[in-house]
Amino acid sequence: AAGDLEGAEAAYLQARSLSDNPADKQFNDNALAKVTDAKEKKELEEKSSEDALKERLQAAEKLVEQGDKSFDEKDFLTAQMYYMRALDAFYDLKENDRVQNVQQKYDLSRSKHLETQGKKIQAEDTEFAAREFYENKNFVEAKESATQAKNLYIEIGLQNKADEMDILLQQIATDAAIAEALK
Repeated sequence: AAGDLEGAEAAYLQARSLSDNPADKQFNDNALAKVTDAKEKKELEEKSSEDALKERLQAAEKLVEQGDKSFDEKDFLTAQMYYMRALDAFYDLKENDRVQNVQQKYDLSRSKHLETQGKKIQAEDTEFAAREFYENKNFVEAKESATQAKNLYIEIGLQNKADEMDILLQQIATDAAIAEALK
C-alpha cells in the first residue's frame, strides 16, 4: 500500500507539471493533500503498530527474565509458568527463534522440577527413616539418615527442612552421648 501512495504522489507531480490550467492545479493540489494525509496516516499507524509490537516483545522478554530468576532460585514450577506465558507471547509474535530458545528453558525447568520432586520424596523417606532409627535408639543409623536427608534438602533448595535435620542431628548427638554415658 505504501508503494501505491508513492506512485500516486509521483503521478500527481507529473500531471501537475503538464497542466497550465489553474482549476487543474487546484484539483491536483487537493489530490496531493489527500495523498499526503493518507501517507502520513499510514506512517503513523505503522509507527503505532511498531510501538505496540515492541511493547509486546518487551513484555515477553520480561516473562523470560522472571522465569530465569525463578529457575535460579530453584522454583522450577514457577519458572515453567513464566516460560509458558513467554512461549505463548513469542508464538503469537511469530518469533520462532525465541520460541525455540524459551521452549528449551521450559523443558529444562520441567525436567528439573520432576528431578526435584523425586529428590524431595527421597529426602522425606530418608527423614522418616532417620526419625524411626532415632525412636528405636539406633543413633548411628539415625545420624547417617538425618545427614543424608539434610544434604538432599539442601540440594533441592529446602533450607527450612535442612534446618530441621540439624535440630534432629543435635538431638541424636545429645541422646547418643547420654546413652553412652549410662552404659
